[in-house]
Amino acid sequence: MRYYLCAEGGGSKLHAIVYDENFNIVRTAFSGSVNSVFRDIEQIQAEMEALLRDLIPPHVTELAGADLALVGSGSTFADLLCARFPDVDIRFHAEGAVALAASCVEEGIVAQAGTGSDAFLIQKDRCHTVGGWGCVIGDQGSGYDIGRRGVVAAIRHNDGWGEPTLITELLCDTLGYNDGIKKKFNDLVNYCLDRTRVAALSRVVGAAAARGDQVALDIVRDAGHLLAQQVLCSIRQAGGSFRGPIIASGGAWRTSPVMFETFKDEVLAVHPSAVVKRQLFEPVVGCIVLRFGISEQLTQTLCENFKDFLYNQERNGTTDCEHECN
Repeated sequence: MRYYLCAEGGGSKLHAIVYDENFNIVRTAFSGSVNSVFRDIEQIQAEMEALLRDLIPPHVTELAGADLALVGSGSTFADLLCARFPDVDIRFHAEGAVALAASCVEEGIVAQAGTGSDAFLIQKDRCHTVGGWGCVIGDQGSGYDIGRRGVVAAIRHNDGWGEPTLITELLCDTLGYNDGIKKKFNDLVNYCLDRTRVAALSRVVGAAAARGDQVALDIVRDAGHLLAQQVLCSIRQAGGSFRGPIIASGGAWRTSPVMFETFKDEVLAVHPSAVVKRQLFEPVVGCIVLRFGISEQLTQTLCENFKDFLYNQERNGTTDCEHECN
């Protein structure tokens, strides 16, 4: 039996899977952010080592191949793999290519919104990237951006110079601040120094938006708008034409359906014939598609064996794969 490994990682987590030649999952494992711009590489390496110990069972003594899409520390992970499996065929993949492949298409545009954000126009004859500048000067529309704006809105409300918002109450509940934000000043400042934690607070904004909070709705609408602007810019840079769908990829899209609706409406207003949809699988599955190539048979097999990695597992009683095939 031949075994393979795929791994995808960015600002929030590293996700890895070992699977066999019949595309059966052997094990899966997670660890923290692999972005070495924001984390110490020694800590990242230690977490990678622990992940590999948990991920690879004793009976897997050889790996036929490994496909990696890691922001900032792919070589570190590759070195750890080679130390254990010297003959493994390691292939590195770009973030945009993996995100596109995770929807089982060869060409298109990816609006990536995870901890960070960017837009990738990927065509057989040309590629363009917009965004991806990091949370200090960029990442508009990302999970970090949404979470940070939620915290700012809560602070302004608390201090009396911002609009009232449910985000304040929900933020305190989430962080356990029973005495309110003001008395937790130092705790909140220290908490927000971790960009992964800030990105996770996008869920607070989403919860407030789901309850009709206007401040939260404005934040998620603006996130959709900013991502649409990045996609439209990438199309202009490519001369105004493109092939394939426009895919919303990344965990930040789960913040609120209003975010995607705003994004879709703005893109279709300029390109009415475009197909705008959410990703099919979690990005890590795109690594498998890039190794074995896009085919209807592979897509169906992945839908059956990797159903837990479908981005939206249910939609009106049907799976995403059933929706794609109809």
